[in-house]
Amino acid sequence: GKEVILRQHPSCSHELHLRHHNADDANSAVEVYLQAGMDVRPTSVIVELIAQIVHKAAEQQLRTVEQLGYIVWCTVRVDVGVIGLRFIIQSSNHNAAHLDERIEAFLDTVPDILSSLTQEEFDDYQQALLDIKLEKDKKLREESSRYWAEIVPYGTYDFERDQRDAKAIEALSKQTLSNFWRETFARESPNRRKLSSQVFAAHHALPPPPPRVNAVVLDTLEEQHRFKRSLCAFPTPDSVKRN
Repeated sequence: GKEVILRQHPSCSHELHLRHHNADDANSAVEVYLQAGMDVRPTSVIVELIAQIVHKAAEQQLRTVEQLGYIVWCTVRVDVGVIGLRFIIQSSNHNAAHLDERIEAFLDTVPDILSSLTQEEFDDYQQALLDIKLEKDKKLREESSRYWAEIVPYGTYDFERDQRDAKAIEALSKQTLSNFWRETFARESPNRRKLSSQVFAAHHALPPPPPRVNAVVLDTLEEQHRFKRSLCAFPTPDSVKRN
């Protein structure tokens, strides 16, 4: 797979960043983003259901058991029509590289979490996501915002998105999720695409780059800009095709 590690530390920061740096901030933080692909069904609902299942286990392990930090977050991330799974941890006791390692250790346990679900437990998670999708708008503002999100800025016009998502969710199975994880998010998968955004507090030393051969490490703003200019982009989201 591919891994990009973006690191921010006062020792590598641009002069403008240092000018506004808060020396009293003792927190380091990491966001680990696993990119799944275009926000299309069934990919989108598979990622959403995986997040629904693993987020409590992530909080239990990373916050309660390992006590890495109070802020531990697992959710879906959608950027310009591209969807993925993300984990966020903020900690004053551990540097961002250590937080990344502990997230990776948790991710290695996800296949067991998925396979150990009873059918009843899976059905409960599935129904919980269906309930979220099919919940009625409580205010006119909510309904209006939902429609406008399909018009601006990408013109997807998927005004029945929640209903279509619900049908796709109903078709999912435990095996579907396990297969998707193995092929897309597993550490050993050649299809894996990971971005680790690491912010180091001043009192946490910047460690050496990890020895992984497939990892690209970006420590300066110039390196980040140069890398971004070398990337290809996903196509813009498609509009819903109507008969």
